[in-house]
Amino acid sequence: MADRKPLFDTCEHTILADNEAALDQVADLMRAKPLVLVCIEADATRCQRSRIAQKIVDHTSLAVVDL
Repeated sequence: MADRKPLFDTCEHTILADNEAALDQVADLMRAKPLVLVCIEADATRCQRSRIAQKIVDHTSLAVVDL
C-alpha cells in the first residue's frame, strides 16, 4: 500500500476534491438502493475505490462492506 499512497493522496486531494457534486450523486444513488464499487484489485486497500468509499462515508450515514 505504501507504494500507492502518493497516487491515492493525489486522487483524494485533486480528483475527488474537485468532484464533490459527483460524489453527492453517488451517495444519493446508494441511499436509494444497494450500489457496488468495483475494481480489478481484489484488495480494496490497494485501490482508490477505498478513498471514494471513505469520502461517501464521511458525508453520509452509509456504511462500507468489503466483499
